[in-house]
Amino acid sequence: MTISCHFSPPSYLTRSKTMGLSTAQGLLLLILASAAAADDAYTHPKLTWTAPCAHGLDSKFPAGVECGSLTAPIDYAHPNEGSFNLAIFRLKAKTNGTKSLGSLFYNTGGPGGAASSWFEAMKKGGQIWSDKMLASYDLVGVDPRGMGYSNPIQCDPDIFNAKPQLLDAGSDAGFARTLAFNKAFGNSCLKKTGKLVQFMDAVSTAKDFELVRQALGSGADKFHYYGMSYGTVLGQTYAELYPNRVGRMVLDGAVDRRSTGIDTVMTEAITYQATVEKFFEWCETDESCAFHGQDVRGIYANLTATGNVIPANCTTAPCKSEVTGEDIIANMQPVLVTQDPLPVLGLPGRVYLSELLAQAVQGNATMLSTRLARANSSYDTARYAYYAVACQDYGTPLHTAGDVRRVLNVGASLTLNKGVCEFLDIAITCIGWPTPLTNPPGRALDAARIAQVPPVLIVNAFFDPETSAAWAAGLREQIPNAVSLWRNGTGHTSYFLLGDTSKAIDTFLIDGELPADETVLRS
Repeated sequence: MTISCHFSPPSYLTRSKTMGLSTAQGLLLLILASAAAADDAYTHPKLTWTAPCAHGLDSKFPAGVECGSLTAPIDYAHPNEGSFNLAIFRLKAKTNGTKSLGSLFYNTGGPGGAASSWFEAMKKGGQIWSDKMLASYDLVGVDPRGMGYSNPIQCDPDIFNAKPQLLDAGSDAGFARTLAFNKAFGNSCLKKTGKLVQFMDAVSTAKDFELVRQALGSGADKFHYYGMSYGTVLGQTYAELYPNRVGRMVLDGAVDRRSTGIDTVMTEAITYQATVEKFFEWCETDESCAFHGQDVRGIYANLTATGNVIPANCTTAPCKSEVTGEDIIANMQPVLVTQDPLPVLGLPGRVYLSELLAQAVQGNATMLSTRLARANSSYDTARYAYYAVACQDYGTPLHTAGDVRRVLNVGASLTLNKGVCEFLDIAITCIGWPTPLTNPPGRALDAARIAQVPPVLIVNAFFDPETSAAWAAGLREQIPNAVSLWRNGTGHTSYFLLGDTSKAIDTFLIDGELPADETVLRS
């Protein structure tokens, strides 16, 4: 999972039994019941489109993008106890007089990614969607609750900027500091944002999607969907809630929510490590790497060694003035999202990463420093949403300094990155988070409901730094009508590469033709 598709250089359950049901089973029944209640309360919601978009958004989006909003309940179980405005964006298909295939919903992942950001990227002249896709579907982007233009979550940036190092939480004193920070940070979000922070989970967002689908009317008889990274969690959640409303669905960069605790942390840490190894191999063979002909593995080990601190020049951007090895590991992960530059999404590629590491070797780690939060920054609200969502969809198995030490000991023994990855960040930052875990992981998708879903295409790279191929295979096990499509390469998700994998996704979404199960492509 990644906080956004845009690269901003970083300076740039256990199960208990209740009345014969497991906690996870009981929650599923409550989720399905509240989904039905919400359907009764929000039948045929009204949605009005405006084009050009108001409030200056027309200057940020390509010509033809329409803006709309819906009033959505904060809590679907109690729909009369508060609401917010859900922002929706649509680009009608360029059909040249023919009828479009309907609406294609998409989600850019994160959690924290806003669909509107892709329209902003398209305005800059780059290509995210293929011409064939643009000619076939009305593209519908929903900024999820608490993100983008949908009541973006607000937290105290000064508190956030005091975030402790993850690795410090293994000591008793460090654990106490981490716990105090987490409580203060989470409470600041509650104070500045209000009740919405308590309902940022995937189930609530999937219900928002259904509300929008209803509002679109005949143009969205079925929920056609492309979701990347965390968007695959939203897609599978929607499919479980509303199996008979699913149309053509692609889950690109898959997450398997059966995985919990240290299994989740280590699965991601190991897949991140595998991608770093691919980076080392590339440096050994490609002269464009700043470390070509050098011991890049040894250089990386020295840079990320415990206790190593490199200065950063933060005069041009707010960032931490001292960069630790942990910072370098954490901030490399989003750069490895793509091996080659993708300017439209602000993704710089591995040549740029090698240059950043070379600067750090020379004593300047500015571009690998962690960017500090500022008031009223959309980038920062995305980071805040990341934690608010993750702490409701995943929570943490860590409750003591000893719990943290066990995870760190395993991470240090199995990976060069010491186990540092996004899910370690989630597990540690959610300790003491003030909102309840409302959508816990640890169970398979409901077999009877998911069997009603039409064929789903699950896509993953073998060497994805954020979503493991093991998760994609695990998700495939749970969806009997699914087909697995693999890309034998590196990087996070595949569609925006516009290679053979992207073409296979187009063929399914547009023509309804699936590749053979377990097909492997190279681009």
